[in-house]
Amino acid sequence: MKPLIALFLTTAVLAAPAHSVDPATRDSAPAEVAAQSLWEVLDHAWNARDAAGFSRLFTEDGSLRFVDRDQSLEGRPAIHRFFVEQFSRQAADLRHASSPRNVRVLAPDLLAVDTGIEILRVGADNEGEPSPLRTFEVFSLLRRTEDGWRFQILRAYQLRSEP
Repeated sequence: MKPLIALFLTTAVLAAPAHSVDPATRDSAPAEVAAQSLWEVLDHAWNARDAAGFSRLFTEDGSLRFVDRDQSLEGRPAIHRFFVEQFSRQAADLRHASSPRNVRVLAPDLLAVDTGIEILRVGADNEGEPSPLRTFEVFSLLRRTEDGWRFQILRAYQLRSEP
């Protein structure tokens, strides 16, 4: 059943008008601000290695998939378990930096967002210029819930660095 839902949502996104949110318009500015804010909170939780805070940013039935690894996490509990393990093994000098762009309003409670992500290595005491280790392109669907905006679907595609 979940593949059907994913297919439906993908079709809805592709059929949606291909316009970026214009922050100058009253109706679309809140969507862009909501998307930017949610990604900032995600960066903060990742950088703090807060698996509970990170997983709470997803809906209960949220889906996170690392497409290049063919790894799928279905539901908030699975996302939480994965990041508890992931964060326990991560070097302290890694940082997560997101750059949301191309926010589309699909419905009053549903946003589609394209985002660039860099995993950066920072110097000792956060000095010096951070160096990028990995770069991802991410597609996400954000759903407005009683508790605010949450990630419903997140698909991460790691970009290969050139030799």
